[in-house]
Amino acid sequence: MSDQGPAVVDARDELEPRFADGFWRTAALFGVLGFVLGFLFAWLLFSLGGDDENTPVDVVVDVPSVEGLDVEEARELLLEAGLAQPDVEFETNDEVPVNQVFAQVPPSGERVEPNSVVTLRVSSGTADTVPSVIGSLREEAVATLQEFQYVVTEVTAASPQDAGTIISQSPSPGSVLAPGSTVEITVSSGPEVMPVPDVEGLDVIAAVNALREAGFLVNPSQVEEASEEIEEGKVIRTEPAADQLAAVGSQVSIVVSTGLPTVTVPAVTDLFAETAIQVLRDELLDVAVIFEQVPAGSPSDGRVMAQDPAPFEEVEVGLVVTITVGQAAPETTTTTTTTPPTTTYPTTPTTPPTTSYPTTSP
Repeated sequence: MSDQGPAVVDARDELEPRFADGFWRTAALFGVLGFVLGFLFAWLLFSLGGDDENTPVDVVVDVPSVEGLDVEEARELLLEAGLAQPDVEFETNDEVPVNQVFAQVPPSGERVEPNSVVTLRVSSGTADTVPSVIGSLREEAVATLQEFQYVVTEVTAASPQDAGTIISQSPSPGSVLAPGSTVEITVSSGPEVMPVPDVEGLDVIAAVNALREAGFLVNPSQVEEASEEIEEGKVIRTEPAADQLAAVGSQVSIVVSTGLPTVTVPAVTDLFAETAIQVLRDELLDVAVIFEQVPAGSPSDGRVMAQDPAPFEEVEVGLVVTITVGQAAPETTTTTTTTPPTTTYPTTPTTPPTTSYPTTSP
């Protein structure tokens, strides 16, 4: 063992490290406390600053740049950024390929609320003129429009055209329209049919009004026809006939009476009576015959010598035509009685001469 006495320890040597440790601990505590207070103060300023009504500011989204992208790629990028489906507008553009975005609103980098809509202007390429498909069948029309890269929409409507026929289109043929644009076609569902109104006996104006009110068109070239039953100026019939089913919007013709029918009197002079009568009856004319006596052997015997009315005159059907027919007079027999010469004999007997002979005595 050492003979040295107990070591003397300076109390300052022991307190100095302890003091240093306490100082740093206190400083660290104050630092943490200050950070927390600063964060709380900053949050308070952020919540209240610049808003008179003390409304919290929503979270914002930075709009990404999609110019130069294909429209589908741009759509996906915007959705991934927390934005809504974009509003796509196709426009003709000779410099930008088809379906490529060449402008956007809002522009890239702008801060917007989540689910905001970004408008994309997309190239549809070079503009074309819309072809005419009116009158084509539906399948042919759709194929034609799709060749021009148009989007085809359809509506149907009743019409006189056959079912499946294109009766109109919008935009109209020849309009300048970019590929990707929409063309609407109207497809006929076939005609709507209804019975033709009965307008027999009506005057022309009343008949036309009745047909139009029923949805029919009236042929402007009316047909005229004589009639024994319908007076002049009235409608005899329609074509198609009354009560027949016809397509609404189709054309109906009217036949108008010109009054009683007429016929041209045929020439029957010099014809034999029987032949003349048949010719006149074939023309719906009645015949009256007057006989006129002619000499026996006359060429006019049995033939028409005259007629009334005269040939080629226009008369009403059923008129009586009077013909004069020659008739030979009956032959008159002249009886000549020839009296043969008569021998007149005297009624007194003739006494023959007597010869007197003398008497002689023996």
